[in-house]
Amino acid sequence: MEAVRAYGQLGAVVGGAFMVGPAIGGGVAKLFGDTGPFVFAACFLVFLVVFVARFVPETGKTAQDDSETEGGRWQRAWASAATVAWENPVPKVRHSLFGCPAMGRLVTADAVSSLGESGLISIMFLYVNARLGWGSPEIGVFLSATGLSLLIAQGFLAPGLVQLFGERRVIVGGYVAAAAHFTVYALASRPWILYAGLVVAIPGFASGPATRAVAGETGAVGEAG
Repeated sequence: MEAVRAYGQLGAVVGGAFMVGPAIGGGVAKLFGDTGPFVFAACFLVFLVVFVARFVPETGKTAQDDSETEGGRWQRAWASAATVAWENPVPKVRHSLFGCPAMGRLVTADAVSSLGESGLISIMFLYVNARLGWGSPEIGVFLSATGLSLLIAQGFLAPGLVQLFGERRVIVGGYVAAAAHFTVYALASRPWILYAGLVVAIPGFASGPATRAVAGETGAVGEAG
């Protein structure tokens, strides 16, 4: 339950950023041109490099880490990174998919779901432009509404739904809601129908933290990726 709540809070932050980001990006584009949002985003990421390096604690420290010098830690980190870079990932993936049947099924379900969602994202802007005549302002408002739905679903509803129905039922219900959500989008002939699809999508958004929590509980320590 704590994992669901933590992943839900993370999803709520993403939803909040998704809600505010389009409005900020549109304003920056008006002030500095089309390239402005890209430069603005790059500056944010440079800030995060400093922020994470300075303020985010290391949770995987060992006694060996405490006894090493700073130079020794960097040398060991580079050696580990080089080993991973040249390592064949196929055996690990095969182990995750087939060594643990429950994880394999979960990964397969999530992969199929992500495939469908990626297909939707790739044509969504073109679709609403061709079907509803939307331009950048209308799309920005809709993206902000999507962020609000994500914030509500993952930040507030997900923990309660899991407590009431259990993780498995929430995940299954999420896939049902996602299928209905995409169907409403396909049938949308008016803007309000598209916004109604966001309401249908909320249970699907709420299933995300449950899926991540189950994956974390099923996999072995160190295999979360």
